[in-house]
Amino acid sequence: MRRPLFLLLIFCTLSICNPLYGQEMKGKFALSGTSGLGFPLGDFSDNEKGRAQTGYGLGGNLEHFVTDHLSLGVSFRYQKFGIYVRDLEEEFVKWVHESDPEADTSGVDIDAHKSIIHLGFFYKYHLFTWGNLSPYVKLGAGWGRLKGFSDQPGYVRYPTHTVRIKSKVDASYDGDLYVDAGCGAIYLISDRLGISGELLFTSLATDENSGTVITKTQVDGEYQKQEERKFLDYNCSYINLFLTLSFFF
Repeated sequence: MRRPLFLLLIFCTLSICNPLYGQEMKGKFALSGTSGLGFPLGDFSDNEKGRAQTGYGLGGNLEHFVTDHLSLGVSFRYQKFGIYVRDLEEEFVKWVHESDPEADTSGVDIDAHKSIIHLGFFYKYHLFTWGNLSPYVKLGAGWGRLKGFSDQPGYVRYPTHTVRIKSKVDASYDGDLYVDAGCGAIYLISDRLGISGELLFTSLATDENSGTVITKTQVDGEYQKQEERKFLDYNCSYINLFLTLSFFF
C-alpha cells in the first residue's frame, strides 16, 4: 500500500513543480520514435481470410505544433503480424500420409508473417493540460502496402529414405489508402523530452487489391518456381497500443 502512495506523491510533486510546458508548445517541432503491439480485427484476423495474428509495430514521427494544442505531422510505420498456419500444417501432413501413413513429418515447420509499411500524415489535438500531462485525439491517413512471407524448411522421413524440403513464398500486394483514428496522452518530462501512450485504430483498404505471389520450392535438390496473381477479399484492420518517446526542439 505504501509503494503506490509513494509513487502517486512523486507524480503529483513533479506535476506541481515543473513548468506547464503544454502551454508553450506553439512553434515547436517534435521528433518521435514509437513501438508497440498490434491486434488484428475482423476479416484480417479470420483464420480463413487474412489469418493475421498479434504482432508488433515500430516507426517514427515528425510533427509541428501550429498552436499550443494543435499539431500536424508526418509518420512512417512498419508493422509485422504472425499468420495462422495450423490448418496448412495439417493439410501438408494429411497429403504426406496419403502416400505413406508411416512417414514422419515432425521435421517440417512453417514460419510465416505479414508486414505492412505505412507512410502518411496525422493531426493531433491536445484537449487540455493537467500539470505536465496532456491527453489528445489523433486522426491520420496515408499510403500503406501489405506483404506476406512464409518459409517451410525441413524434411519428411519415410521408412526407406528422407526427403528434404525447402519452400518459400513471397507475396507483395498493391498499395492503398489507410486511415488512423485514436487517442493518447503525453507526459512532458522536461521542455525537451516527453513520453506518451497511444491507442490507435487503423484500416488499410486492401479489399479487391491484387498482388504477385512467388513460390520457390526445392525438394531433394529439384528446384521449381511458380508466379501467380492473386486478389484479396478483405481489408486490413487492427488496433495498436503504442509507447512513444518524443524530443522537442
